[in-house]
Amino acid sequence: MRLFLLFIISSFTGFGQRTDFSGSWTINKTKIQFGEAPEWVLPKGFTVVQNKNTISIERILLDEQMKEYPFTEVLNYNGADSVNTTSLGTKKTTSLKWNGDGNTFVLTSRSVKANYLPGNSTVETWSLEDDHTLVIDRHVEQADGSKYDIKAYYEKK
Repeated sequence: MRLFLLFIISSFTGFGQRTDFSGSWTINKTKIQFGEAPEWVLPKGFTVVQNKNTISIERILLDEQMKEYPFTEVLNYNGADSVNTTSLGTKKTTSLKWNGDGNTFVLTSRSVKANYLPGNSTVETWSLEDDHTLVIDRHVEQADGSKYDIKAYYEKK
């Protein structure tokens, strides 16, 4: 019986372990095939702070003129929606779901522009290729119905 209880306790201890994405990440354009997509569709970089129950993701976004603006989201691991507004007035609703092994997670987001028109819907799968390379597989559907996929690589500073 004691051995069984020890097994159960150790199972719960390992259950909460997840890959740690914490750190500052900078885009590596040499690995990315943008295709017809302009470079500004990807954030220039990220700063990630991961805690026991939440993850804070600050993106350095670019507009069409390549002007930078930061945008931070704090997301719960329970999959609940987080609603945030960018400095450009876009309202973004995002949820996070870890995959079963705790090595990757999926961010699902949709946005509404400041003028109340629909924005993009995005699904991002985050993984670490190694301790120094963040890989984000992005699927984006724009308000006009056009879609694109892009695999982005970021190097740890």
